[in-house]
Formats: sequence, structure tokens, C-alpha cells
Amino acid sequence: MMSSWKSGARASGLGATIAVCLAFFVLGCGGGGGSTSTAGGGGGGGGGGGGAAHNQVSVVVDSGPAAAGGVANTPYVSVTICAPGTTNCQTIDHVSVDIGSSGFRVVSSVLSPTLASALPQVKDSQSRPYVECLQFADGYSWGPVKSVDLKVGGETASNIPVEVIGDPAFTGMAPSDCTSGGTEEDSVATFGANGILGAATFIHDCPACATSVVPGTYYICPSGAACTGTMMPLALQVSNPVASFSAPDNNGVVLTLPSVANTGAQTVTGTLTFGVDTESNNMLGSAKVLTLDAIGNFSVIFNNQTLAESFLDSGSNAYFFDDSTITKCSQQGASGFYCPASILTRTPTIKSNSGVQTTVQVTVQNADQLFNSNFSVFNDLAGPVTSPGLQTNSDSFDFGLPFFLGKTVFEVFETGSSSAGAGPFVAF
Repeated sequence: MMSSWKSGARASGLGATIAVCLAFFVLGCGGGGGSTSTAGGGGGGGGGGGGAAHNQVSVVVDSGPAAAGGVANTPYVSVTICAPGTTNCQTIDHVSVDIGSSGFRVVSSVLSPTLASALPQVKDSQSRPYVECLQFADGYSWGPVKSVDLKVGGETASNIPVEVIGDPAFTGMAPSDCTSGGTEEDSVATFGANGILGAATFIHDCPACATSVVPGTYYICPSGAACTGTMMPLALQVSNPVASFSAPDNNGVVLTLPSVANTGAQTVTGTLTFGVDTESNNMLGSAKVLTLDAIGNFSVIFNNQTLAESFLDSGSNAYFFDDSTITKCSQQGASGFYCPASILTRTPTIKSNSGVQTTVQVTVQNADQLFNSNFSVFNDLAGPVTSPGLQTNSDSFDFGLPFFLGKTVFEVFETGSSSAGAGPFVAF
């Protein structure tokens, strides 16, 4: 089954809100789950373990938390969250690393009752709670905005807004313009992770919401009354937590993952490094820099078309692009992916916002065969962007997790700068 958490596309009509999500494919069995700790450093990969430096944590790509039932091509870290200004903390493992979305989100069911009850609710001037809807290609998540201190490795973001997905206090309250997004995905089983660390190039998850009511995004939910759409000040939005770290390691991120064979791997371990050109372990060096537009996109030239809303997204578990010459999978378990008779290669050309071009190689293998291997990491998993029942954008080429394998990928935020100039840009 496809639980669809691909939060990365930026819909032109919604600013930086999330509109296309295709990411988690559930297959085998995983291990892990939330764990508690006292205050003092989070860090580590999906199951824990420290990073090599204060600005670095281990990333693991494995089969995910046990409750998810098995996940493919998803990078995880551990994150510690605390009630602001207290030692009431919990370390959450198997938090997805997603450079295609902005903001930290945690599934309510993984929080300890002690911490859950202590997190302050973010409210408007009339003390009405803010609640967020997050729409994907085939579903949505719903939960209140609350405040936490967030720690990853040696970095901390203090008193920032986050979303608590599936909070039982708000169950069944989502309005129709939120639920029209499809199936509710408010549990670890449907979400594919215990939480998401969204560190996109754009800082806020809905800039347009600061000046207008955008359907399917932010709501106020007065006690005893229906939830209604609302504007949301930028300072209260669920935003990229890395940008709230102390300088200098808050201008971007670096994701490094090893390569795998075309047949796949059970698990791989890499690193997530905070900051770009700020420490000896995050220097750009000779990486090719590709500038992005204001919402984190570049263009891709593919099959004689220019796909203007394309992007890199570690939160997508495959390459997603439309190619009518590639056979789509017919088996239910691999629905939404490609199943060619033999391994295929495609060579899209990425064109930056400033006109710099680079051609990359994309390998596509039969998804049925890959999933039957019971591995969790694949460099050649791909599927169409547009499929029946999905709210997706055909004007895009999504370079998901397979693109990151065997590479060091840099991302500088819209507010950041480096030796290569101001963001937003990606480099590899």
C-alpha cells in the first residue's frame, strides 16, 4: 500500500504550502518507535546514536518504525523535543528528514502523556487554538500547533511552533476543505514515520497565509464551535526549525548518503549536517550550485518538455515523473510505480533559476521485483507524477530519495548565504 507522504511540491497557487505527496511505500516489517529521555541532546539516526560533530547527526534509511509496517527509501533521524524551558523532554526516533517541506511535525500517539499535556497550545489574540491541515496527493493530516524546544545533535531551536498530528482533542473537527484531500493520515501506520523534520529552502510553510485565508491550511477552532479557516502570522507558522538554530549553522543543511547496488540494500547510514560553509564538515568545495526560484523549484528538460516546477525532495521515496513509454505496475502492492521489463535509464537535464544546466542519470527498475526483495533502500525506484485519484502536478520532475544515494547534497535556505552566494540553492 502507498501511504503517500511526499511533502515537497510547491503549488504555485498556495505559496509554499504542500500540495503533492507520494512518498512512503509500505512493504516489510520495521523496528523502532518513540522513546523517552531526560533533557540533554537528541541526535542519532532512526534508532539512536550520536553524530560525529555538534552540527551533525546520523541518518538511517531502513524499514521505519514498527507501527508503520515497513517503509522504503525514507531517511530518519532522532529528534528531542521538550516543553519550552523545561527538562520535560522526549527523544523521538524515526523522524523523517524532508528537505521538500518546512516545519517539524510529530504524531500525537508517540508522545508520552506527560510531555503531550505540557506542550503549550499556540493561540490567536482571542485565545482560540490554531490547528493545521496538511494536504498530500491522496490524503491529509490534521493537528494543533503547539510550542516546543527542539534539539537535534548539538543544535537547538527554542520555543518554536510545531504540529502535533492526530491530537485526540481535535479528532473529527477538520473542515471539508481539509478532508477533501482524501484519506486521513494521522497515525504512524498511515504517516510512515513518527514525525517529520521539514528543512526546505523556504522557511515558512505557508507565506500566503500571513495575508489571506488559504483553504486547507490553517484554522482556528473555538471551544464548542466549528473550525474556520484563518490567516496565520509568519511568526506562529510551523516553520523550518533549522533556520531557528543559533548562527552560524542555520543557513542550510547537507545530506550525505552512500550508494547502493541496483538490487537494493536492507539499510544504509549517512549524515545530516547543519550549516553550509560554516564548519569544516559542511564546505561546498567543487559542488555544482543550482539556484532556485522563490519557492524552491528549478526547471527540468525532459522528453522535449520543460518542467518548470521540479525539485529535489528527500521526503519522496522515488523519482516521480511522467513517461508514457514506461510500463506502469499492475499489481496492487506496487500501484503508483513503474514496472519496466528491464532496467531503463533516463537523462533529464536540470536547469537552475540562473540558467546553469547539468544532466543527471535516472535508473528505473521494476518496482514489483524491488519490493519482493524485502529490502528498504533502492536507487532505481520510480513512478509517474500523475495517477488517477492523486492531486499532483504534471509540470514537475521529483528527484526523490534515490537521487540522494551516493551523493552529498547541499541546500542553502532562502535567508542563507555561503561562499557561492545567497540562497535559495541546492548543490551536489
